[in-house]
Amino acid sequence: DNKSLNADGSVASERILTTSADGKTKTLSVDLDGDGVIDQIQTAVTVVNADGSKTETVTDKTAGGAVLARRATTTSADGKSVTIQTDPDGGGAWTRVETIVVAADGSRTNTVSNFNVNGSLIDKTVVTTSANGLTSQTKTDINGDALFDLTTNDAIVVSADGSRTETVRETNANGSLRDAWVKTTSADGLSKTTVFDLDGNATTDLTTTEVVVKNADGSYTTTTTNNNGNASLRDRTKTLLSADNLSLTTQSDVNGDGVWDVTTTDVTTINADGSRTQTVSDLNADGSKRDKTVIAKAADGRSRTIQIDQNGDAIWDSVETIVVAANGSSVDTTTRYNSNGSIIDKSIVSTSADGLTRTSQVDANGDAIFDLITTETTVKNADGSSTQTTANKASNGALKDKTITTTSANGLNVSTQLDIDGNGTIDRTIADVTVVNADGSRTETITQTNGNASLRSKTVVSTSADHKTVTTTTDLNGDGVTDVTKSVATATNGVTTDTVAEFNPNGTLRARTVSTVNATGLSKTTQSDVNGDSVWDTTVTDTTVLNADGSRTETVLTKNANGSLRSKVVTTTNATGLSVTTQSDVNGDGVNELTTTDVTVLNADGSTSETVTDLNANGTKRDQTVIVTSDDGLSVTTSVDLDGNGSVDRIRTDVTTLNANGSRVETITDKNGDGTLRDKISISASADGRSKTISSDLNGDGQNDSVETISVGADGYTVDTVVDYNPNGSLRDKTVVRTSANGLSGQTQTDVNGDGVWDVTRTDVTALNADGSTSETVTDLNSNGSTRARTVISTSANGLSKTVQTDVNGDGTWDTTVADIATLNADGSKTETYSETNANGGLRGKSVTTTSSDGKTTSVNRDVNGDGITDQTETIALQANGDTVDTLSDLSRTGALQSKRITTTSATGLAKTVAYDNNGDGVVDRTETDVAVLNSDGSRVETYADYNGTTGGAVVERVVRTVSASGLTITTDRTGVNGYETLNSYATDATVLNADGSTTETVSVSATSGGALKTKVVTSTSASGLSKTTQTDVNGDGRFDVTDTTATNVDGSRTRTATASSIIMKRSRVTPTARPPMSSGIRPPPAR
Repeated sequence: DNKSLNADGSVASERILTTSADGKTKTLSVDLDGDGVIDQIQTAVTVVNADGSKTETVTDKTAGGAVLARRATTTSADGKSVTIQTDPDGGGAWTRVETIVVAADGSRTNTVSNFNVNGSLIDKTVVTTSANGLTSQTKTDINGDALFDLTTNDAIVVSADGSRTETVRETNANGSLRDAWVKTTSADGLSKTTVFDLDGNATTDLTTTEVVVKNADGSYTTTTTNNNGNASLRDRTKTLLSADNLSLTTQSDVNGDGVWDVTTTDVTTINADGSRTQTVSDLNADGSKRDKTVIAKAADGRSRTIQIDQNGDAIWDSVETIVVAANGSSVDTTTRYNSNGSIIDKSIVSTSADGLTRTSQVDANGDAIFDLITTETTVKNADGSSTQTTANKASNGALKDKTITTTSANGLNVSTQLDIDGNGTIDRTIADVTVVNADGSRTETITQTNGNASLRSKTVVSTSADHKTVTTTTDLNGDGVTDVTKSVATATNGVTTDTVAEFNPNGTLRARTVSTVNATGLSKTTQSDVNGDSVWDTTVTDTTVLNADGSRTETVLTKNANGSLRSKVVTTTNATGLSVTTQSDVNGDGVNELTTTDVTVLNADGSTSETVTDLNANGTKRDQTVIVTSDDGLSVTTSVDLDGNGSVDRIRTDVTTLNANGSRVETITDKNGDGTLRDKISISASADGRSKTISSDLNGDGQNDSVETISVGADGYTVDTVVDYNPNGSLRDKTVVRTSANGLSGQTQTDVNGDGVWDVTRTDVTALNADGSTSETVTDLNSNGSTRARTVISTSANGLSKTVQTDVNGDGTWDTTVADIATLNADGSKTETYSETNANGGLRGKSVTTTSSDGKTTSVNRDVNGDGITDQTETIALQANGDTVDTLSDLSRTGALQSKRITTTSATGLAKTVAYDNNGDGVVDRTETDVAVLNSDGSRVETYADYNGTTGGAVVERVVRTVSASGLTITTDRTGVNGYETLNSYATDATVLNADGSTTETVSVSATSGGALKTKVVTSTSASGLSKTTQTDVNGDGRFDVTDTTATNVDGSRTRTATASSIIMKRSRVTPTARPPMSSGIRPPPAR
């Protein structure tokens, strides 16, 4: 019986091993979480076969007997052949087989194969090692096609002087080199040099040397150096380990400049009483201390003190003390301090010797009062079950919430009772029951009930005996109807099909998605039925092909319901991953509108150059970005050619400097192509991260427009100061924000005009009350210190009650009081009462919202003027077919109906109807409908109609909007008469993707389809987006009356040129209607 303990002495886990008399059967029972309940059981049975071989079968099971995994190891009589068969999910099939065979010449072949249930190969790895172990070959078939995609040859040559040279080469399926490295080790093993060719181009990219020197005092000095391809130093590390292994010093030069940037010392002292003290310190390059940690452990190894100085100021920022008493109980105390020694917060965790009782006390604001007390008590019952009770209490002992969890002896039944609001009544009960069936399948039922035992939700998870099929049905709202089903099934060929279906309350289908992934994961198909009409609206296939040269090609196709192509993306990545080409056909017309190449080159100095190029359909360059990163990553230069003309339009440099005191300065500079400055930001941060300054020159005039300073003071307050300057350097405005270490207190001061006077000061203080509630007071002060306004927000301990009092003019009187109180009812429903009162206590307004337990019905009663009479009622109800009906009624003082609006939204959201009764006579005066239809070619037709009376009445207006699958073509057909004029208009909006990457959008408006042109607007945008021209024909005569061109210049400025015809010059104002208005939803009824 072995028990693992936590640092506080509580039981973390327990393992009990039982061995049969003949030693051939062993049973291991495991309690994973130390609650006294066995979670897993492992059996190991050894059988001696007739041929002298031995087979050991290890089976992992749940406490309830369900098989989790199996492994059978068969060793031949001569020990030269071993076969390991694995059933990783306990499904009954050996899907992983490893064979180890020793040949007559002493060589060894290790073959690992993964299979589907039907025996087809998923992948395979073969490792062959010579008898002397000096040569090995590893061949990998990634996708089970009987071709080895990667071969690794590892050969070691031992020289006469005892040194050895190891050469490792990785080759692709066609024999081309992917990468290689050569490692040379001295005879004594104290010197090692490794040369890397990371991209297989037969040049050295990195050389690593490791030299170990044994000093006269028995200590060891190890120096590790990384050099770039041109032999320049990339970085270096040096360690000194004392002879007794109790002292370790590590020095690091992270950027290869010859300076030790960080020195870490780790020294352990063993005291006479057997206790030991470990001190870990980090030093900056100038020898100043960056941080320090001291861990003092008692001789028993359980009692300890951990002191942490996070910023090297010789003051302990955190102290944790763990004391284990003679009876085995423990007390773990953690205190965080400000630099001036004041306490930020404190926690004390007391654990009984058996770990079954645990009390946690938290002082959240350092006022020596425990704001939250949590008790966890576990009782081991006589039947082997356990009951754990967790209660959270406020400082005055008032209960905030409580959880009672009972777990059966076999772990198959778990019952959880929740008192959410701490009123002593159980609000929720969750029963998690697992049944292991006779055939080995499992059924897990999770049921959640309300306080009155009514059903709140239910989930049933059924797992087949072979674990290959898992079906989940979910009733989300407890109405007894299945809302969602999910099925994950793995076929014998390894193909996994994941089906998710959503249903309406009456059981009809709302939406469905089916995803299929093959055994290798290289092929995936996703079909989506978004509106439940049993038609696949989109089908996406994602297929990856492994090429012989080690590259891979991924093709993603998106098709419409009728099988037509919506879009296509082909991505090719080379073997090293340093080159990626992506071709995109965004509208499925068979033309790649955009081709992007992303190529990274490893330079001799260790830097990398990444070039990202966008090409248009005709092969011309759209734009290009080149990113050069230094070997240490501290310098990044980005050059951008925005329009693909071969000239650099933007340059950004991002350079970080490491200072000797551990601080760092990062400077980000943006320049135009001609070298003129666009903007500049400098960020300085101290070594401990407690101080930071951000200086910003936003317009490139060489002066700081804004400076932000963030620092943490000795009292723990964080002070964030933002100063904005005018172009002449004078102060424009200033803001200072102070926040306490625990976040409960803050102050914001603002000088809006830079005159040195705080125009507005806001204080925000939150008090933690004894009953667990909080009170937040926000006060605004004028420049003379007088109160401008004040707000007090009081929140109950359980969060269900909130009161907001507001003094809008600072006269000491609460002008408004808002109370928001929620009640959890026994049937699971929730009632929320929102009321607003005036200074004299008179009611200003009130609303009562009741939400049913299943969430299907929400009712709201509103008293909008505080006269105690309900002025408006609203009911939102989910119907059996999935529709949502929102009924809004306006009432008179006598309760009589004045007007009503009924909004019905379909389950898919594609249809919406609004019926208006404007005078409360029960007759529908007006109806609006908005219906969208998804066509099989991927297009979408949305029809809006406005009727007099019901939908059987006269049509006042109808708008039909058709959007193509690509979204590039939109037609809008509007008809109707509003009593004054005809509303007829027909508009087309067509966008063309040109071969040079530019786009042309044409918007034409006529009275009817095919009718005479009324207006026309043509917008041409260059591929880079830097040039845009808009031409407008305001009267439909076929001539462009206005031309407006905007061009972005190299320096970032813009030039706009507009020309107009004589007819436009003679008019005082022209307002062409390029696109008629289209209702995207339901509009309120206009007055008639």
